[in-house]
This record gives sequence, C-alpha cells and structure tokens, in this order.
Amino acid sequence: MGDMERDHGIKLKYDTALRSQNAAYDFIYGDHKKSWELLLAYFHMSMKENPGTSAYIETDKDDVFEYAFISFNASAGFLSYCRPVIVIDGTHLKGKYKGILFVATTNDGNEQIFPLAFGIGDKECHSAWMWFLQKLRSIFGCPENLVIVSDRNPSIKSAMEVVYPEAVHAICSYHLRQNI
Repeated sequence: MGDMERDHGIKLKYDTALRSQNAAYDFIYGDHKKSWELLLAYFHMSMKENPGTSAYIETDKDDVFEYAFISFNASAGFLSYCRPVIVIDGTHLKGKYKGILFVATTNDGNEQIFPLAFGIGDKECHSAWMWFLQKLRSIFGCPENLVIVSDRNPSIKSAMEVVYPEAVHAICSYHLRQNI
C-alpha cells in the first residue's frame, strides 16, 4: 500500500488493496470456487472420453465436498508391465481452499513414474486414507506379492491394516533416512 502511494500518489485502504489483490489472483489463476464446481464435469468427461476411467466424488449429508478420486483406464492394467509395487503419498494443497492431494504411483519398466490414481481430501487422516485406499483396492484389487510403499504417516499405517492387510507395507527409504 505504501508502494502505491509512493510510486503513484494513490492512497489505498487495506481492504481495498486486499480485494484488488484477490481479483488479480483470480484473473491470473482462475477462481478456486468455480474450478471446484468444474470437477464433476471434468470427471464426467474423463469417463465419457476415456472408457474404463473410474472417478468418484463424495459429499457429506449437506452436499459439501469431502473426497474425490480418479484413476484413468490406462493405469488399469499396470500389473501386465510393472512390478506389484504401489507408492502412496499425500501433499498439502495450497491456495484458498486447503486440502490434501493423494497419489498412488508405480514405476514402469524404464523406471519412470507411472500414475495410478489421484484423490483429494480435506485432511490427511485415517478416514481420508481409508476412503482413498478402498477406492484404490476397488480398481486394482490386491494382487499377489503386493508391496505398498509410503512415508511413516500413522493414518496410512492404520488404514493399510484394514484395507490391505495381506499386502506388505514398506517405508520409503528417503523418509526413513530423514527420521534417523
């Protein structure tokens, strides 16, 4: 605000500057609320144009968004050309609407990251990981000798014990090394 006065001779109130900043942000990056509203349409078109794609959106009793999950059909047969190893992790979303992006990946024959599924939840907790892992299992099942690699998140561990009790749960060596 001081820069505007010094550089342009314009005095701005704090709330005016904040509204202007938010409007500029929305203009450049798009409106967060509208992008969430488009998620259902995006999932619908993904399933229509890519048959075999699985997408789910779950809301609470008041029809407020809770979780989303998508796995593209190209990932469905990953066991035909990849080892039965799935790496799962979550990362915090930034911006106006906070949450967690859940990911499940594997490595292909060229040791490149091959995405299997993505999810969005409100926070990284037991119920969110349960929902994501249940959707993952409904798509890929639990193949023989399955290994699931994750960080040391206790929510993942407890959800794994319920959804994938027969799978081997390994800890990512990077995260293990960071905690030693």
